[in-house]
Amino acid sequence: MNIPKNGRIVVIDDNYEEAIPLLKVLAKSKIPSMYFSGLAEELPANTLENIRLVFLDLKLVSVIDEKTVISAIISVLEKIISKQNGPYILILWSMHDIDYRKGLEDSFQNQLSDIKPIMILTLKKTDYIERDDGEKINFVKNALKLIENKLIQELKKAGIFHLFIIWENLVQKSAGKIVNDFSSFYPLDENWNNNMCGVFQKLARAYAGKQLKDEETDKLIKDALLTFNGTFLDTLENEIRNREKIEGLKINDSNNVNDDIIAQINSRIHLISQPPKNSVPGNIYYEWKDQDQVKIDDLFVGDINSYPQKDSFLMKLKYILLEVSPSCDYAQDKWKLHRVLHGLMWPENGFDKTKKAAYIYTSPIFKVDNKIYKFVFDLRYLTTLLFDELTDKDPVLRIRHDLLVDIQSKIAGHINRPGVMCLEQN
Repeated sequence: MNIPKNGRIVVIDDNYEEAIPLLKVLAKSKIPSMYFSGLAEELPANTLENIRLVFLDLKLVSVIDEKTVISAIISVLEKIISKQNGPYILILWSMHDIDYRKGLEDSFQNQLSDIKPIMILTLKKTDYIERDDGEKINFVKNALKLIENKLIQELKKAGIFHLFIIWENLVQKSAGKIVNDFSSFYPLDENWNNNMCGVFQKLARAYAGKQLKDEETDKLIKDALLTFNGTFLDTLENEIRNREKIEGLKINDSNNVNDDIIAQINSRIHLISQPPKNSVPGNIYYEWKDQDQVKIDDLFVGDINSYPQKDSFLMKLKYILLEVSPSCDYAQDKWKLHRVLHGLMWPENGFDKTKKAAYIYTSPIFKVDNKIYKFVFDLRYLTTLLFDELTDKDPVLRIRHDLLVDIQSKIAGHINRPGVMCLEQN
């Protein structure tokens, strides 16, 4: 069953006894979940993010008036599901699907539009729970197995959403392996905590080198944790490649993936939109010194003055600086100057006007400030700045490691290109 295994499942039912069979099925499958009765005093203090599955009893109040029932559901969901939650599936775990589902679906188009599920599925309580004359709740024969089978059947309808669940589950599994591996260097005795402090101290120094000061506890902790990243990515890749074959899923081609979506995806992969304030490799700054700016004529095909869209193009164009200092120099506090590359954020309406030359680096398309750009750098404009020249400048973006290394390699190739001396024929 492709169900979140990271505790991102919520069960909402005002009758705990009726929720028990569902909670038992999840527990049997080693899947943690959160239970809420719907009572105001038992709801979380803050809304939850990254919930992927919600089981909802449609009738959380004793009255039968549809308006009151739906109002109660709206109030509970708004206090549980964050507007930043992301995609989730809603499963109606109820005896009242026919009576109230339409009203709930209407609310997702109106008051609850910010937390609308990607789909609504159904598990009817009456198929698994029965009451005797004394209103005592009993499970039907093999109720747990029946619920499990129905759940598997219903979740097959989730389609490509399964891939997100699979990835999140593998992330959790990989993170667990990292914790287990690094925590096992010493036996779990009374000295374990002190010994592991030494390990984290060494990890932090391996990452930050001479930049790390003993009194900077917060920085030490963060640098130590950052050392897990490389190992984690390798572990996650191994988990993905070794995972058993994913049955029943097919990825179809779609014409809906336009340039706007591609630019957004590239931005998620290669850009950090809220970079750290301190100067680090990969930071992008808006240019402020006119005399150091790259020349548009060096990068533009043809005469820009005769370009019909010149005014619109220049209005969107932005001059930028990219910090390209080696990461090792930054980590070991060996850099003496900022090494920066001058370039342009090149707007969409001029993509076909970018020159192709060995000294020009052109990035994939990105979406920045709701506009589509390419980053175009002139490798001949590699220069340095004193540290105090960037002190009061805040980066607007940061390029992630892989793209930064690609740019640095192009700079190195441009600098090291061979030249051959020869005499030409008459």
